[in-house]
Amino acid sequence: MFGFPAPMARWEGLLAGPHNTGALRIAGNPEDWATPVLCITGPAKCGLTFLAAAWAARFNGECLTAAQLARAGRRGLDALAERHVALDDADLAVGKQDEALDSYTKAVWTESPDDVLQYALDSATAMLQERKDWAAIAKL
Repeated sequence: MFGFPAPMARWEGLLAGPHNTGALRIAGNPEDWATPVLCITGPAKCGLTFLAAAWAARFNGECLTAAQLARAGRRGLDALAERHVALDDADLAVGKQDEALDSYTKAVWTESPDDVLQYALDSATAMLQERKDWAAIAKL
């Protein structure tokens, strides 16, 4: 295997398509958010880490893993409070998967733009597929 370095994550380097247009539009406008929290989910190896790093770089923020955040301590968290922070591997944070799934499920039934609804539906479906909860998928 070749040892080529991974490309630097840049927002301008992201490719927009029907599968991620809603996510990119939302992530690209944090000033429109009610709270400064971004949670993106998806299957392994689909580019979420690259997206998180590109987003953090665009807004002069930090891209941390859930483990790094857990080790940050109070001073570290205080230092991050005024910055944009992308949290990678957030699904590994204890007890947060149910909250994320609940948020996506609620979003599916809102009057949001079609691309946002599609993103929420895709995200909820992916999480339910991991759980093999076919009845919940059918309900969506």
